[in-house]
Amino acid sequence: MGGGCMQYQVLVDPDAVRSFDLTMDNVHAAATRSNLNATGG
Repeated sequence: MGGGCMQYQVLVDPDAVRSFDLTMDNVHAAATRSNLNATGG
């Protein structure tokens, strides 16, 4: 069961991040929250 470790590449537009008054920590936290593993069933 299970599999290898998944890897995601996130391409960040620095100007867009600044325009929303965000930091790379915000981007990292959002990506982490959106890719949680959970059991099914």
